Amino acid sequence: MATQVRREHHTVPKLYLRGFCHTKGIAKNMVIARGRTSSDQHLTIKQATVVTDFYSIDGEPDLLEKLIGDSLENPVGPIMVNLRKGTLPNPGADRATLEVFIAFQMVRTVAFRELMIELTHHLAPTLFASDVIQEAVRTNPSLKDGGFDLAQLAKELAPRTPEAYLEASKASIMRNMIREAERLRLLLSKMEWHLSHSVEALLVTGDAPVVVTDSSGTVTNTPQTLPELHEVHVPITPHRLLTITSIPRIGHSQELSATMAQVVNQAIARNCTEYVFRRPDMDWPSSIVISRARSHLPAPAVDVRPSNGPATQMTWPSLDNQILANAMKLLGGDPDL
Repeated sequence: MATQVRREHHTVPKLYLRGFCHTKGIAKNMVIARGRTSSDQHLTIKQATVVTDFYSIDGEPDLLEKLIGDSLENPVGPIMVNLRKGTLPNPGADRATLEVFIAFQMVRTVAFRELMIELTHHLAPTLFASDVIQEAVRTNPSLKDGGFDLAQLAKELAPRTPEAYLEASKASIMRNMIREAERLRLLLSKMEWHLSHSVEALLVTGDAPVVVTDSSGTVTNTPQTLPELHEVHVPITPHRLLTITSIPRIGHSQELSATMAQVVNQAIARNCTEYVFRRPDMDWPSSIVISRARSHLPAPAVDVRPSNGPATQMTWPSLDNQILANAMKLLGGDPDL
């Protein structure tokens, strides 16, 4: 008998979404979803955030998803239950488990994948020009002495960028997803963790449930991962918010203010790929405004100039977390540089 192939992959795990649905009654395991281009609808947590073949690699649709489930999601299940009850894990094994789970959640979304595609389109012309110029200098070293205008040459080469440079393969995007998760994990491990609570149901979540604000609490219009001096917010339930911050806090208040909830809700709505979710028994916060499309990454300003220093040896960053290292192996490992 042929093995049944599962191809419906979740970008947000059911164990997380349970914090925003009822556990009993007719609305058990259901959320209310509001889309960028659709009206409110009831979804089960099994239906929500499903993308066909999102983690499929080389004709093997379930290898990476199974690793994520077994190694990332299953261990964090009891921790999420305690978070919903108001207990933050102390530094140690449970905190480390939660760190890698949140770091990976930040990059396992459709929004992050779209960001990688946008970055490829923005940076590919510069990379192509760099390759052409380096090859020209290798062939004729005298060109490095100022034989041509590098910036002008790069500008002229950009429209000739081959399609091969402009295409971000699924495998390369997923490898970048793993590398970024490791970078984020290390940053999260050095930050302060706070769990705040409100009596009133104030928070919603979405298909990109981990959001970032800058040091002034501002949500930008562009996709973000985690620059320095930013705060990471994870709605745990409509009443509880997990905040991970590098910004020192004065006092030990655990109250979730309506103002902070509004900032987080706006970030959830702005950064979602398609859907924002609320618990069925609460109203939509008045601050929720979902535009019909996500903001795009602005084109970068590129400065091209010769380097007088020695050539640097390019290497891939190491993966110290074993779960992420195993995920990279499933993706074939880092390609040769």
